Amino acid sequence: MVFNRQVTAECSKADKYRRLICKILVDGVDVNLGQVKAGMAWHYKHYANEQTPADREAYAAVELDAREKHLGLWADQNPMPPWKWRRR
Repeated sequence: MVFNRQVTAECSKADKYRRLICKILVDGVDVNLGQVKAGMAWHYKHYANEQTPADREAYAAVELDAREKHLGLWADQNPMPPWKWRRR
């Protein structure tokens, strides 16, 4: 989605480790949303309140669709969220 492409990073804040939290765009298309839509990323609902209402709705909708279609990580019977995997 981004290989050899010009990207734009819309960064809204930094986390406690000073890492920037950004939405990545290619030609105006939200790459983060594309990853969730393809089942390659989670919509981390813990931070959904930091998204715009439109983004929050879009991310939730594409994740639900990916789950229902068993795309990407949703092909696994019991996918483990990254935040749980890191705690292990």
